[in-house]
Amino acid sequence: MLSVKNCFIRGSVVRYVQLPGDEVDTQLLQDAARKEAAVQTR
Repeated sequence: MLSVKNCFIRGSVVRYVQLPGDEVDTQLLQDAARKEAAVQTR
């Protein structure tokens, strides 16, 4: 793994997730992240 593009960190555990780019709906992912960020700032 020379380049890490996706990483999930919980506590002291680091897990890497690799997903094919053509199978990820990035628009949906961005919208969900924006909604979650809006909820967190309330």
